[in-house]
Amino acid sequence: MIAIGKQHSKIKGAHLIASDMHSNGEPVYWVPDDEYPMQDPSGNPLDLIEPEWLLKNIFRKYSLGKKDISKLVNFYKGDDESMDLGDSWKLQHAFKALEKKLLDVLKTHYEDKSANFEPWHNPDWLGSIGFVAASKSGKTWRMADILLRPEFAKKKVYILSANVRSDKSIQRLKSRGRKSVFVDIDGIESQRQLSLEAITPGSIVVYDDIRESIPESDQRKKWLYNFQNVLLTKGRHWRRTANSPGTGFMYAQHVLKSGHHGRVQHTETQYLYVFPSSSPHQITDYLVSKVGWSRHDVKIVMAKAKGSRWLLLHLSQPLFAMWRTGIMLL
Repeated sequence: MIAIGKQHSKIKGAHLIASDMHSNGEPVYWVPDDEYPMQDPSGNPLDLIEPEWLLKNIFRKYSLGKKDISKLVNFYKGDDESMDLGDSWKLQHAFKALEKKLLDVLKTHYEDKSANFEPWHNPDWLGSIGFVAASKSGKTWRMADILLRPEFAKKKVYILSANVRSDKSIQRLKSRGRKSVFVDIDGIESQRQLSLEAITPGSIVVYDDIRESIPESDQRKKWLYNFQNVLLTKGRHWRRTANSPGTGFMYAQHVLKSGHHGRVQHTETQYLYVFPSSSPHQITDYLVSKVGWSRHDVKIVMAKAKGSRWLLLHLSQPLFAMWRTGIMLL
């Protein structure tokens, strides 16, 4: 479940997942489930519940009249500091059901319209991160933003891109000096050049629009696909010692579905950045048909993420979606 604040870092099993940059970096953790939520809602807690659910499962189910509905709504809005349930059986049961729902939601949802979440990515145990959107959606810029964070300063990064000279987003990584190694795709002449042995253990390999920049008939494309699969499945084991960090992989591409060559990529990607303003229907279809999320949950996430430039999906346990102002466990 979700826990807000540094004090929760000491809970056994706690994992840092984000920081709110509008509240002095207040950390957000995933912690094992407990009886009660570990966050206080900001604003009206009823905003965390879908209006359709509230109408069907509270107002209609318990046949509440306008007076009782106003009591509930005003109490949660903060207009009324207390609420007298009186002898109304309907209002008492409706309140208990609503409180139970709110406790469940506060464990799995966190939203603050004034927040500016930045997901946490551990540079030493990065795994694989995908950035998928149409051109000029900001995917490469977002990828570079992460690699330019202070915690990544000592990580060696190999960048394979066909747009090194023309893409200002990828050029930003030159500021990392010798820690950024730009690989000339045109200079690749054999599969041997694309192997774990050719890179420093514990580093990060970046593919930037490789899929779209090389024609299918080019032999190098097959070599790059093969190396991608090796990075996805064996990269985390490519390390200096048993306790050293593994090798990470980041990729930016235009499409979510990628046929035969994308099967390993789909199953081995831990973090996936998509961009709601770019192909929202494609994102919904992918999450329902490939990832297996319910259409109901996807609908909620897409509605809440509207207006956020990016939407982060964590595709391994714990499953969650994150956007600029909110987080939702699934």
